[in-house]
Amino acid sequence: MPPQILATAVTLQALHGLSAFETVQELRCDLRWKAACGRGLHDTAFDPSLLA
Repeated sequence: MPPQILATAVTLQALHGLSAFETVQELRCDLRWKAACGRGLHDTAFDPSLLA
């Protein structure tokens, strides 16, 4: 996973006070999070262990 995507995900995680699992769920389901991370509509998320 590119570091800029992980950095954005960690920033969003901290702003929203989410766990790693919840963060990945948001990235999978919320189009706003996908756009913020530079992911496409059909791009998959990553394993929550990358944020732990």
